[in-house]
Amino acid sequence: MARRFGLVLLALTALAVSPTSAQQLQRLHVADIALSASTAHPVRGVPFSVVLTVRVRENVHLQNVFLPYIAGPQELGDIREERHVPGAAVYRETLSLVARAPGLLRIGPAYLDAVDAQDGKPKRFSSNVLELRVPGVQTAGYGWAQGFLPPLIVLLLLAVAAGVRTRRERARPAPAWAQVAAPPPIEPAESAASAESSDSALQSAVAQLRRDRDRAAALRVRSALRHLAGAPEGSTLGDVLQLAGAADERVRSLIVQVEHASFAGEKELPAAIDGVLRRHEDTR
Repeated sequence: MARRFGLVLLALTALAVSPTSAQQLQRLHVADIALSASTAHPVRGVPFSVVLTVRVRENVHLQNVFLPYIAGPQELGDIREERHVPGAAVYRETLSLVARAPGLLRIGPAYLDAVDAQDGKPKRFSSNVLELRVPGVQTAGYGWAQGFLPPLIVLLLLAVAAGVRTRRERARPAPAWAQVAAPPPIEPAESAASAESSDSALQSAVAQLRRDRDRAAALRVRSALRHLAGAPEGSTLGDVLQLAGAADERVRSLIVQVEHASFAGEKELPAAIDGVLRRHEDTR
């Protein structure tokens, strides 16, 4: 499983893989490791995706794959998949993000630690770096502070803000499968009347999706389905799939398909919506 590092560990990515750790690494012929984005100009508030793709010439389940450090955009969840054929494997992880402010977004690199099968040496294979531009006019508040406050005061303010954020993150336990902040505790089960209301909201959202067939309708189905499953606001896809309300395999399949339709590219959106409608029929 891919692992994400914080700021301190990210500073260590320039170090070579140690001989001791090399004993734990896979021996691979790495054909390619690359980052791509669904758009070069994300729009504020509109989800977009970043995809990490790793190709090797061995039919193995990849280990020691590290996702890129992402600062700025809100992370909505991720989907990981692997394809295997004789003599090759493709690892792909899709991160769903949404930009909250205009300006330049720099994402990457991602990397893979492995023993290079060509020369037998442990290496760190790095991807490219994505630079995305979010349209809009940045506020002048920071520029005013930079122009009129002494540089030392500016640095102190930034340090205080970082300290507050760190304390808040440490106060929230992280789930075992990812180093991200956990959602609030799951609320008690809904009453029968509330559950009926949630189901009614889901049926209404699906009817709108069948009629409008657009991303806004898909997002409405996503919200109604998460509410029906009992997921708190801000839950990732992995959190939702762990809830008791998503235990049924047909419901889990619908949740994953709705997530895909909510953040798919424009070309893939019609087929993704068709998949949501088919899986919804299977759950009835």
